[in-house]
Amino acid sequence: MEEKVLFIVPAKFCSTRLNEKNYSILNDQPMVCYALQAIAGSEVSSNSYTIVSTEDPEESWKTIKPFIPERFEYKMSIMPRPYWLAEDPAQVDDVVTHALYMVTSNHMFYRTVCIIQPDCPMIKSEYIDEAIKLYRASMYTAVMAVSKCLGETTAILLTSGRVFQMSEHFRYQRSGMLFVCDSTDWRYHKSKAMIIKNDGALIYEIPWVDSLEVHTKEDLELASKLLR
Repeated sequence: MEEKVLFIVPAKFCSTRLNEKNYSILNDQPMVCYALQAIAGSEVSSNSYTIVSTEDPEESWKTIKPFIPERFEYKMSIMPRPYWLAEDPAQVDDVVTHALYMVTSNHMFYRTVCIIQPDCPMIKSEYIDEAIKLYRASMYTAVMAVSKCLGETTAILLTSGRVFQMSEHFRYQRSGMLFVCDSTDWRYHKSKAMIIKNDGALIYEIPWVDSLEVHTKEDLELASKLLR
């Protein structure tokens, strides 16, 4: 039997550029629900558990409950986080570290962890399944989502220090959509990097058009058009 997967969705209400970004209505439903629906529709959902980390669990649950499958309600929970983890300069790394600590404190252990960002509404169940299959079939301790980028955009640096170039015109840039890793190898680093032991992270390519991350009102409008 495959190891169980713990999904962590960092979905705070507080947002600097777009108020309540993760819960903004995107084509008739809160944006965070796209991530939860993708998890619920994945092949691994039957052998997984999902945690939504937020500073306002009551409001979060009230907002998302009408938009998630009823069967999925019993395979997820809303985890309260301290308010300082919902404000700058706290990072996703801090939130995941807190979530893993709370899970282990409750005597639950998941070897495989998948972090899903709620501000990537183009996520699909197949991306989750493919990334986890890639992780399980590899010798790496993590799989990181990436997408193609043009020109001078900062490219991914692999553990060897090389820039992974697809061609002289295209490079990979990191996508915040998903990150699969071994929970025992999770480490926090102040430079906002994921510290992974052994051989580092393997990359999983997300189609460029689906790699949109919503940070502004303009991004939200673009996502609305792409999802129609």
